[in-house]
Amino acid sequence: MMTFEELRTAVKQIPGDIKSDAVQFYFEAALLSAHLPDLQRTLEAYFGPPFKSAGAPATAESDQFSGRYGGVSTAQILYVRKREAAVDVALLWPWTGGGRITLKLIRG
Repeated sequence: MMTFEELRTAVKQIPGDIKSDAVQFYFEAALLSAHLPDLQRTLEAYFGPPFKSAGAPATAESDQFSGRYGGVSTAQILYVRKREAAVDVALLWPWTGGGRITLKLIRG
């Protein structure tokens, strides 16, 4: 199975602008939406299927994992991987214009 560091390395290969990569437990980038299928395949290799898909409403459980990072709305995607004493998450927020998507990766 892919490690969190391997996930970060793979995501960096997707075209876009890295916003935060200074610490090992947090990564943020504005990626080109045209590469969303590649991004989702990469995320699913680490997380499995989305915890909350685009188009699905947020739930109390999705808010539990995403709330401290800004939460997720109906258009946004949430991935969750539970580990022994922590939870890793990926949040995808599409931009209004449709050209980019913000990705936040957090190692819990």
